[in-house]
Amino acid sequence: MSHSALREKLLELLSPELTGIQVEVRHSDRWDRTCLTFRWEGFTDTLPEERFRHLLLHIPPDFREEHLQGAVWLELAPAETVETYLALPRSEDVADRQQTIARRLIRSGFFEALEERLGPLPVELCMANFAVTRELLREQGYSKQQCDEACLLFILHRAYSDCDVLVEAKRSILALEKPS
Repeated sequence: MSHSALREKLLELLSPELTGIQVEVRHSDRWDRTCLTFRWEGFTDTLPEERFRHLLLHIPPDFREEHLQGAVWLELAPAETVETYLALPRSEDVADRQQTIARRLIRSGFFEALEERLGPLPVELCMANFAVTRELLREQGYSKQQCDEACLLFILHRAYSDCDVLVEAKRSILALEKPS
């Protein structure tokens, strides 16, 4: 598939849900391969793995396997540079501090507060992001960096949304805390 055809197909797949997304498909000399650049307002104040996961929700696996294998993906907020994006933290950056981050979450009552905030049917309130999680962390006095570290810990434990935090990550994160 040509780069222009690939761009058009990606726009067709993404535009209905990610209004205003821009897609660029070109060969990158930097990586010596096809580079997919997605630029969208919704990526503002989110982490790279959140951005990537958001795209995966809208691009079918068979299409990815057939047409996007080996490509470099860049998910940029408006006006964000590639260098700024590449410097953003990733989940592996908190792997060696996950016990400390978990301890703070547990001691602050974060998981109980999130369960209370989301209610008995959290799936109805869940978006494909950490909106409620971030809001709750800020209310509990977490700095932006601490919010990002908590979200990176959740991603490390396969959680990419508020509901995932409770369903996918909570149990394994609770197991991290060792008695002092």
